[in-house]
Amino acid sequence: MLSDTQDLVGFLTDKRPEVLKTAVDIVSGLTASQEGINQLKGVQVQLLGALLRLVPDEAKEVSKAALTALVNMSQDPDISKCLQQFNVVSRTMEYIREKSCPHIELLLMLLVNMTVSEQGSEDLLQINKPGMEGLHMALLLHMFVKSAVTLLPGQPDPYEHIGALLTNTTRLEAGRKLLLQPGRGFLQALAAQLGPSSSVARRRGCSGALRNCCISAEADGTLELLVSDELVLARILEPLGGGSSLPTAAERGSTPAAANGSSSPGNGKPAAANGSSSPGNGKPAAANGS
Repeated sequence: MLSDTQDLVGFLTDKRPEVLKTAVDIVSGLTASQEGINQLKGVQVQLLGALLRLVPDEAKEVSKAALTALVNMSQDPDISKCLQQFNVVSRTMEYIREKSCPHIELLLMLLVNMTVSEQGSEDLLQINKPGMEGLHMALLLHMFVKSAVTLLPGQPDPYEHIGALLTNTTRLEAGRKLLLQPGRGFLQALAAQLGPSSSVARRRGCSGALRNCCISAEADGTLELLVSDELVLARILEPLGGGSSLPTAAERGSTPAAANGSSSPGNGKPAAANGSSSPGNGKPAAANGS
């Protein structure tokens, strides 16, 4: 079996388009189940490197299949850790910033899965990188806020996955303080998306991020920033008064969980988006379970 998978990885660098397309489709199909992912673990380093090189491929079908495989495989904690060695968060942000890959939804789903781990969130926040800290998140927040205004009703919303990224990164103090920076308007923009006109994924992500900020506000020294805007407070508190801004239990499906799956909203700890969704349905699965 190892010999077969090694041969398969070799075909991912084949110069013949039809051979390359067949090979990447086979890999993508295998990653649709945990059993298939386990078969590929023996060659994961070589495989992940080959798939990452195919992400900006000019053939859109090849690029999409490679990204689909990466999204599915990144749900496995061992493979996610291996992906960190390839600086996958920075590489993915480079693809997004340069628009060198057209599959924005899959790129964002990959980031969601990677930021379930604390290290992945630190990479996205660019912690300990002087002069660069927060640049990735500032770009994503701009995309998230802008798309909420520019997308037409009923139009596909690939940017809604940024909501799960906000939930994941606000587990860290650096993520919470970035969101609450005075004068940036991020807090107001997130609170505005708690309304029923936003998708469930957007509301889930925004509410998770705001929850993490509120829980840690006193310890972070950001309580005054949170309570100083009456409109934001009104939007956050609306569900307590009988409003319907936040997702219902049925819409949520499951409560946000920490990376190890053990955290619940009542334990007083910042929570990550749920990273337990299964790729077994053959579709790329983001860490928020969508």
